[in-house]
Amino acid sequence: MRKLFLLLAMIGILTVACQGGLDNDGNSQIKLPYKTIDVGFAPSSYQVMVTSPYSWDAASKNSWIVIETETGIAGTKELSFRVEYNAAKKVREGTILLTNSAYGLAAELYVIQKGLSDEEYAERVLLYTSSDNAVITPSQIDIFGANIVSNIYENDMGVIMFDAPITLIGAKAFSGCSSLTSVTIPDSVTSIGDRAFSSCSSLTSVTIPDSITSIGNYAFQNCNNLTSIIIPDSITSIGNYAFQNCNNLTSIIIPDSVTSIGNYAFQNCNSLTSIIIPDSVTSIGDRAFSSCSSLTSVIIPNSVTSIGNYAFQNCDSLTSIIIPDGVTSIGDSTFSSCDSLTSVTIGNSVTSIGNYAFYYCSNLTSVTIGNSVTSIGDNAFKNCSSLTSVTIPESVTSIGETAFAACVGELIINSKIVEKNYEKAYNCNDWLDDAEFTKLTIGDNITNIGNYAFQYCSSLTSVT
Repeated sequence: MRKLFLLLAMIGILTVACQGGLDNDGNSQIKLPYKTIDVGFAPSSYQVMVTSPYSWDAASKNSWIVIETETGIAGTKELSFRVEYNAAKKVREGTILLTNSAYGLAAELYVIQKGLSDEEYAERVLLYTSSDNAVITPSQIDIFGANIVSNIYENDMGVIMFDAPITLIGAKAFSGCSSLTSVTIPDSVTSIGDRAFSSCSSLTSVTIPDSITSIGNYAFQNCNNLTSIIIPDSITSIGNYAFQNCNNLTSIIIPDSVTSIGNYAFQNCNSLTSIIIPDSVTSIGDRAFSSCSSLTSVIIPNSVTSIGNYAFQNCDSLTSIIIPDGVTSIGDSTFSSCDSLTSVTIGNSVTSIGNYAFYYCSNLTSVTIGNSVTSIGDNAFKNCSSLTSVTIPESVTSIGETAFAACVGELIINSKIVEKNYEKAYNCNDWLDDAEFTKLTIGDNITNIGNYAFQYCSSLTSVT
């Protein structure tokens, strides 16, 4: 009897071993509540309950699936895992395998991760090219409003993927990336920060979306190979030094949305040939277009109320300028050394002409000064050696020192400046110092001519 019992026990042990942990229906005794789990494209963790009378191990051959609970004991145990960001537009599939090697047990959990929609993908990717077909690492990586998850360069294109929509190109984002040749900014971005692309010396093109409202200071400074740029209608301001020293920039379209052009914004853009400033702009900053040596024409709208100091200084190719009625002041040296400038019309709303405003405009032959001008600054027209006729309106009450030095031709005075500064007004050691006017006409409103009025005016041949 005892031998029979031992024999039956041995048969039972062998039966369990042969079943390998299978239940009466032949199913694995590592049980999951479902065979497939669908997950989103974003990084996230998931938990699944596992029921088994045996211990188990968990593993996955897919690198984007990270197992957080690697082993489980007999009973009910939670399997925990996380998925990495799916930066592609296509769905990807993976598997988690639960095993007990002692009993030959196995169970599989299929993980299906959705991809990005076209819109989601577009907001999370920044495309670029480089001169050496190599990956470009941003100078600053934590200023995009999202985290970088990958940066690859293949098929002649660089692709930087982010884990959320990009909201800005922050300060110094690509500053000094000298091999960067082009950038496409996604529609989710609203601003380009200070120095974002400064000194990207190989940059030739930038696609700026309509979502951007501001271009920061120095944003594209020293981008020597940038040839053209379209600023979208959403932009309201162009920062100081934004395009300074972009030597090959030949064209720029400023939209009607822009209200201000910053100081030095386009200084030394010496390939820029023409500029149309829209009606929305109210101010042009100091040196905004100074030393744009190829600039031949500028249209300034009536909306502009102030033109900064040196704004168009050294624009050697500029031939004529009309200062509209909206402008109330012309800054110091605004048009100084514009050698090709031949005519200037100053609107009736201008009240002051700054020091050196038209200094050394050696080819200037005609100037029309509006009836609201009250002051003409020091050296304002000094060395305008081709100036043949100047009419000073009645509104003028002060003229700075050597304002018309080295000017020739006819001076017509309607102003009462003579009787206000009668002892020095026409002393050639003061505002007519070195003036070479040959003809002088004094208007009907002048009632007094002061002492020494025409002293040392050695070129004067005719006085009316």
